[in-house]
Amino acid sequence: MRSGTQIVTVALVIAVCLGGLSATAVADDGETDVEKIGDVDIEIEDNEYHIDGAEITGDGLPSVTIEERTHTVDSLSIQTDGLTVDYGDTTYYVCQLDITVEDVEITLSDISIGEE
Repeated sequence: MRSGTQIVTVALVIAVCLGGLSATAVADDGETDVEKIGDVDIEIEDNEYHIDGAEITGDGLPSVTIEERTHTVDSLSIQTDGLTVDYGDTTYYVCQLDITVEDVEITLSDISIGEE
């Protein structure tokens, strides 16, 4: 069974990946409405990420505080069909998304997770 911190780490990696996707999509096209994007393959390798002072709240979340912890994601692969990303006035629809993460180090500092 995975610990809560490992699950949070994977969730943060996914958030970073999707944040990069939405930023790339917005940079490519400034129009509003719905933009259809074909298949997207994202590979993240040999990187270090530092996430400091984040507060994550939502219904049903466990209460977790992380003072400082570093995790290494050796290999993670995520595939999804049909992903939508809303950014500003534009909705981006990705037909298929493949994310591969290898040898990525994530340092979490002063993270607070809990219910709203």
